[in-house]
Amino acid sequence: MTNTRVSIPLLMSLVVAMPTAASAATPFAGEDFDGGATNGGFTAATQVFTPDNSGFSDKGTFTEGGSIFDRYGIVSRADNIPFDVQDDSAGNFPPDSMGILENGKIDNVVLLADTENGDNSGPVTAEWTFDISGRSNLELSIDMAMVGDFEAGDDTFEFTYSIDGGPSMSAFSIDADGTNPTVFYGISMEAGGFFDRYFTPFFDEAEWLELTSVGPFNNVTYHPDDNGLDGDTTAQDGFIPIEGLGGVVEERAVQSGDFTDVERLAYKDPLFVNGDATTGTMLTDDFQSLTAALSGTGSTLTLSFSGMTNSNQEFFVFDNILLSEGDGPAAPGDFNGDGAVDAADYTVWRDNLGESEGDLLGGNGTGGTIDADDYDLWVANYGSSFGELAAADAAPEPGALGLGVIGVVAALRRRR
Repeated sequence: MTNTRVSIPLLMSLVVAMPTAASAATPFAGEDFDGGATNGGFTAATQVFTPDNSGFSDKGTFTEGGSIFDRYGIVSRADNIPFDVQDDSAGNFPPDSMGILENGKIDNVVLLADTENGDNSGPVTAEWTFDISGRSNLELSIDMAMVGDFEAGDDTFEFTYSIDGGPSMSAFSIDADGTNPTVFYGISMEAGGFFDRYFTPFFDEAEWLELTSVGPFNNVTYHPDDNGLDGDTTAQDGFIPIEGLGGVVEERAVQSGDFTDVERLAYKDPLFVNGDATTGTMLTDDFQSLTAALSGTGSTLTLSFSGMTNSNQEFFVFDNILLSEGDGPAAPGDFNGDGAVDAADYTVWRDNLGESEGDLLGGNGTGGTIDADDYDLWVANYGSSFGELAAADAAPEPGALGLGVIGVVAALRRRR
């Protein structure tokens, strides 16, 4: 992730790309799913989950079948969540090789897993509203993490926003990389281990031991890839090759009835935010705080979430929604640094004509001596605020500020 002397029309087309100082952001609203306990006291004005599973005995669990893996809602480590979401490597299960919530992460989060199930056939949603009255230069940040093997187009998540009922705009679009058939990755556990593959929940070691000792029995037989071809070293020995981030490893495998079971699979096809493996940000098992600049101002911001996942080992977790107001990179021509280019900036320019710029123009002039070039810059950006250009017809006529301005600028040009 050069200031130069140009004509006013060209300057107007370039000003958005001119370098500006990074802005500081001040949090003013949010939702941490803990009643404001972990984010400075912020909670949303309203919060609605659909479907709302929070009232069930196992929070966030769909009722049909009672599967611990079918989850959507606000949960914590204490809510009987899937063991694959818990990183117990530094706790009661040192060999743990899959998880997101570390031992110390005991506050509430939002968890999604296998949301397409007998209770729910479409996306799950959530919506929050926040008071943004008098706020501008808005930023949204959300902590996100994931683990699993996601499919592009099938496992998708998105945060959108609207202001005062206006059009919906995307803040974070989250999906696997559909342009790349396989992206391998690994995860780092709290105890320090790094793993490029994970144990599957349904592999039956007893079946595998019996198969490899006596051969096929009942409906148990060799895995179809256990055929001595395509990288498989020995046919019908109970092992098949599985490629991962660290290379190819022979893994134990069987076929049991209609199901093929492999003991360990590679971590692959992670989620990317606002792009693919080349252009986006890859999520991992460690929470990352992602930030997006939001457009617009108003009274009420509505943040919406929509998500869908169709496997019991695809986990997406988010936490700590936070809205902040940035100071905003002051626009070129904003000589008094108040975030707006207006008549007050002309006064600063006029009062300092001929002086060495230094910080007299708030770092938003052309550099060197304060002169007609700075005036041109101010005219080109009149009406803009926080780095956003106003419409071209918002630039003032010099006459609107008095004929004295014309005389001053003309005199400056003659002296050149």
